[in-house]
Amino acid sequence: MGLNLVFTPNGKEIFGKAVERLYRKRLAFLINDKVVSAPTILLKHGTPNLILLVKFSETDTRKIASDLSGTKIDHVAASNNGFVQPPQISIPKDKTSTRGDDWDRVTNLIKEIRQPKELPKTRDELVHSLQKKIPELDLAYQSAMAKAPKDPRRWNAALFLKQLSWNRQGLGLPSSGIPIPSTEEILNAPDASQEVKAETSYGLLMRSFTSTDTSGNETSAWISKANQYVKDYAGTPFASRIQKRIDALKTLETLKAKPVDLKFTAQDGTEVDLEKLRGKVVLIDFWATWCGPCVGEIPEVLKTYQKLHDQGFESVGISLDNDKAKLESFLKEKGMTWPQYFDGKGWQNDISSKFGINSIPTMWLVNKQGMLISTDARGDLENQVTKLLTEQPPKKP
Repeated sequence: MGLNLVFTPNGKEIFGKAVERLYRKRLAFLINDKVVSAPTILLKHGTPNLILLVKFSETDTRKIASDLSGTKIDHVAASNNGFVQPPQISIPKDKTSTRGDDWDRVTNLIKEIRQPKELPKTRDELVHSLQKKIPELDLAYQSAMAKAPKDPRRWNAALFLKQLSWNRQGLGLPSSGIPIPSTEEILNAPDASQEVKAETSYGLLMRSFTSTDTSGNETSAWISKANQYVKDYAGTPFASRIQKRIDALKTLETLKAKPVDLKFTAQDGTEVDLEKLRGKVVLIDFWATWCGPCVGEIPEVLKTYQKLHDQGFESVGISLDNDKAKLESFLKEKGMTWPQYFDGKGWQNDISSKFGINSIPTMWLVNKQGMLISTDARGDLENQVTKLLTEQPPKKP
């Protein structure tokens, strides 16, 4: 008969020594179908959480367990092949091993918050989950810092808590009151990983982008910083995101130099050609039915279209959906009667790729001359369109 056990490194050593005291000659471990003696296992297989199949009787197992203070065996059962099925067994942990466990707990909580195993079905479910998990993370972080304040994983946790601090008020959570290192401290920390520094610097760069005028010298200065970022953090996913942003900005600069060239056949068969819409103000909406923020913009677009369409406002959609039937059903349900481009390619959509679109919703406004005026028409759309409608139409050649 045997016993399947999982140990921490120190717990395994304690158990092994206790076993050897009682059964120095009879003990053997089965590792990858090879029988190995106890001294060998301690010397050559010292990795954490190694699964050991120990060959001895149930009575002997309980004798060994009783020799270890605090050890509990919850289940031992024989199997047909002479070995037992995995029981639930707890071995007293070495006091030093709690250091890793605390930071593991922090790391796991961050992962649960970022990538929950089950996605919330509603916003209320999401809020409730975060209201529960974030305080748990606060306590776990404080505990880990108290026991292992020099663990390198503290920088990733600190960065994540800093990011969460911007959302606490909206979730109805008070400030944690936990001292969090500054951005500069994270970037200058010798033991912070390259990935943590890349994410920290990415946040700074993107915040500067949102406050940058997307024309003239400010854009050029931002692109220069962004190019340096790509060099400094090459190989990280954040560097590839920044490179896409650089490429999109360069594309937009080219687009703004001449009238927008856009021609396609809509999903309902309508022929769309922006050149034939000169003299009208046109919204080009890059979106998808599966995009929550995109759907959130629809009421404003509908209101503006219904109010200003007769005055010369047109809207065209570039859908990044994959399912045509679902898209058409959604359009009918919402009363969205303007033409939509659909090719079923999702993020590889031909038109969005041509224009360097890497996030949605993206809403462009084109003036009566066919020139791209705004690449971020979200918010106050009606007033923006109304202002453009007052401009003089282009002169006929």
